[in-house]
Amino acid sequence: MYYSVIVIGHQSLVPPELRNIGLKVSFINSAGKVETWEFQGGTFTSAGSWKQIPNQAMIERIDNDIFNLN
Repeated sequence: MYYSVIVIGHQSLVPPELRNIGLKVSFINSAGKVETWEFQGGTFTSAGSWKQIPNQAMIERIDNDIFNLN
């Protein structure tokens, strides 16, 4: 299940009952790019409780970097 989440300070607009491990949220960052993060457990408003999910552009950059190493 995906939610768009807005965090204001340390307050999240996601109700506590939906803050489950595996929750994925997407938002537009300051560069205008979509980021998706997955909640790993722990404190919901702590950056350390989240893992970024690579998007297609990130995967292509990694593929290019690996290709250029050879």
